[in-house]
Amino acid sequence: MATRMSTSLRSPSRGLSARIASVGGVVLALLLAGCSGSDSPETPVTSTDPSATSAEPSPTPAEPVTIDVWIADFASAEDMQGLIDRYTAEVAPHVTINYTHLPWQGIDEKVNVAAAGGTFPDLLGASAFQLAPLAVDGLLAPVDEYLAEPDYDFADVPAELQPLGEVDGTPYIFMVGVDTQVLMINRTLFRDAGVAGLIPDETDRSWSRDNFVEAVEAISELPDTYGLGMWDVSPLHDKFLDSFIYNDGDQYTSEGNAEFTFNSSGNVEKYQWLVDVATSEASLPGMTGTTAQNVLDTFMQGNVGVMSHNEGWYGVIQAAIKDGTAAPDLDVMLVHYPTADGSPGAVNAYPRGLVIKDQDDTARQEAAADFAQWLTSGQDEGVNDVLLKKNIPVRASLVDGVPYDELKAINGMQEKVIRPVYAIPDYPQFRAIWFAIRQPLFAPNPPYDAEEALRRFEAEASPLLDRG
Repeated sequence: MATRMSTSLRSPSRGLSARIASVGGVVLALLLAGCSGSDSPETPVTSTDPSATSAEPSPTPAEPVTIDVWIADFASAEDMQGLIDRYTAEVAPHVTINYTHLPWQGIDEKVNVAAAGGTFPDLLGASAFQLAPLAVDGLLAPVDEYLAEPDYDFADVPAELQPLGEVDGTPYIFMVGVDTQVLMINRTLFRDAGVAGLIPDETDRSWSRDNFVEAVEAISELPDTYGLGMWDVSPLHDKFLDSFIYNDGDQYTSEGNAEFTFNSSGNVEKYQWLVDVATSEASLPGMTGTTAQNVLDTFMQGNVGVMSHNEGWYGVIQAAIKDGTAAPDLDVMLVHYPTADGSPGAVNAYPRGLVIKDQDDTARQEAAADFAQWLTSGQDEGVNDVLLKKNIPVRASLVDGVPYDELKAINGMQEKVIRPVYAIPDYPQFRAIWFAIRQPLFAPNPPYDAEEALRRFEAEASPLLDRG
């Protein structure tokens, strides 16, 4: 979250840290009052002078409050319930939490139905793709007024990642972690194909499009092996494809979403390059009919050299190597998408996080915000282990706790991040339009080229952008 939040923090009396400090002061005063010495009179001395009272008045017990919490599959339902039980027992006993675990499958529909039907929970945890549109529609409360220093260390979130939790410059998301789009390569196949020299350097993990193509084609010459594996069977798969463009191309829209910029001449050239590579004999065929799982399985068997990485897959691969269900010589490295000149490109990244409903019931809203801060502040090691250290934490102080060095390397690849596309008004509709136009490009005998596809996209998307 941006450092500027500290200029609009809520009153300390409304934060958890302030309440705990207040209780601590009372306890300390009572302890001091009870240590008056052995020569104290047997009969207590009373006084009507208010100034003689050394202890502060007891704090008013917090009123009971119940909140509804929906959280996507950041962690197992059992682990999340354990955190909730500990929070309501040790931190906020006055709070009752009705918890619903949301599988990723079908989450968009469930969130949309809840938003439309007035059954939206007090606290929702999901991906920015589900969360940001809710802020655009005015359903969320900004989170900056609910963040209390020193419990929430703003500087611990890298400056380049802070805008990922914002919509139009206002923070709405308590960020749990960040999903950054990178590629996976199997270095074993690079060595077997005689192109080990094309493996990106471990320092910056970047490479050029020419080197990318050369490596993909060389690996495809190996028996029963494909240089590149891709898939496109859902509007949600644009993040894997368009990341080839964003890294050194024009972004989706101009600053402030004033105009559609994805249909630039440079992007047309890059997208046609992508189509040519993805539909060549060097690539796994049938990308418009296969699934991400099929490509991943083929990669794990050692039959694909390069593919996109999705959140959690590196850990799945390492577990498969350990239990013998993946190729034993699989040597996975995470690298940048290629750029024209081989320099590190801008990554497409988006957070997972928590948002609070904007509502008239301030007690529920504040209780939800307090719980969200506890889950995301990085102050509780139990929470960190269950929630924040999974995959790529958004907090720099927690990177060392990531279980794999390759995943830690992603944090060093986030120096340049594209503007969040998910914060564009009506972005889900943009994705659906682009999918319908894009998919035929990757099918056999495409009816048009990338230039025509992007022209059609601009024609259909621009009215949506103007309306937003």
